[in-house]
Amino acid sequence: MKPENHTERRRRQLRFGLSYLMLLGLLALCSWVSFRTIPALSDAQQSQSAGRLAMYRNQLTRTDLHLAALSKGTPIDAPWLRTFFGQADALDGQFTDPTFRTTTLSYRRLVAEYEDGKQNGDPELQQLAAQRTELQTKQAGLQAALGSLNKAIAAVAGGGGGAPPPPPPTGKATNLHPAIFTGHYGPFKPLLVRGSGEFGGSNPQVNASAQVIVVDEARVILSVYFEVGDNSTFAKTTERYELYTAPPGLRITAISAPQNTPWRINYTDRTQLDDLFSVADGLFTFQVQANTPGLDVGGPGGSALTIKLNRPIRIDLAK
Repeated sequence: MKPENHTERRRRQLRFGLSYLMLLGLLALCSWVSFRTIPALSDAQQSQSAGRLAMYRNQLTRTDLHLAALSKGTPIDAPWLRTFFGQADALDGQFTDPTFRTTTLSYRRLVAEYEDGKQNGDPELQQLAAQRTELQTKQAGLQAALGSLNKAIAAVAGGGGGAPPPPPPTGKATNLHPAIFTGHYGPFKPLLVRGSGEFGGSNPQVNASAQVIVVDEARVILSVYFEVGDNSTFAKTTERYELYTAPPGLRITAISAPQNTPWRINYTDRTQLDDLFSVADGLFTFQVQANTPGLDVGGPGGSALTIKLNRPIRIDLAK
């Protein structure tokens, strides 16, 4: 046998020692991440959720004040509606989570019901107070939902399973003949496809259509198409706006509006004024502006289509 090579043995021992120290360092790093970084990320997520909730409630206060003015005699006229729906659109654009959008949609429906009552001379506008109470309950539910979300994040970070979600609240008997109340939908703004976004008063061509669709016997959808353009600039958008969702366990059997029937308009916009078109025997009014005083399409462009529902749409439900 050859004599033992002491130099080689020491070199191997040194290599093994360095590898062992590197392994210990990696384990220490993993422990630090587990006990320090993950809880910090959880705290940051909770703070972010609480911050967005506080921001949403602050923005919603402006809408509450706008609605409160109605009880003081403020008329529901075009400027009031533009301001209200502008605030609602801003909330939808800033807070895109479904929970936030559901609350904002409740405010839209409240205004639609109140406007319908005013137009039809309904003396029983006490529904407004009941609807506002319902909205306050939904706001409390929103806060509770976000609180549950924060607890779930903390539970995941700590390795726990978390508590089961609370049971749904019980309420009054379900109305089997609800209605989609009058109101405004939009504005729907076209997206720039080509060109500079400016028509320059060149009389753009407008094509728009809308139809009511029942999807899976569970939802009523307003499908909207809007395009506008001239020889150099062209823009269009296709959107689906949810008008109604059936409660769990019920299905939609009929609605009082024609289904899958597109109502279309096609014209040349020669002015910078709003153009109004009555379609579907007066069920809807299309309010269109293609030519605008400023930028037409893109960014803050003013080209838009707003659809007004003039009569309630009755819905029939069944189990």
